Amino acid sequence: MVVIACWGGSVSPEILGDMRQVATVIGAKFLLAPMWSVRQDVAEKFVAQFQLARKTLSPLASLRQAQAAIKEKFPHPHYWAGFVLSGPGALERREGSEVALGASGK
Repeated sequence: MVVIACWGGSVSPEILGDMRQVATVIGAKFLLAPMWSVRQDVAEKFVAQFQLARKTLSPLASLRQAQAAIKEKFPHPHYWAGFVLSGPGALERREGSEVALGASGK
């Protein structure tokens, strides 16, 4: 189970910590959350890109791939740089998952 949290406001480290605890208690491997408010349509596209990448990539590689995909359409870092992974499964590795990021490092 994975928890993806999107909301309309900014998140303090304390709130993120509380959300991480809740995610862990309910059995989620990790939490994907924005550190600041992002337009709903962009957040939805980010999550869709992340979930698509998760079919074959690790959480961290999926985050990077989603960031790169959103960055192409929305180059300002506000739209893609604020998403973070947290929790026990956030650094899970998948065989060959880093290779799919491509030579450009995206």
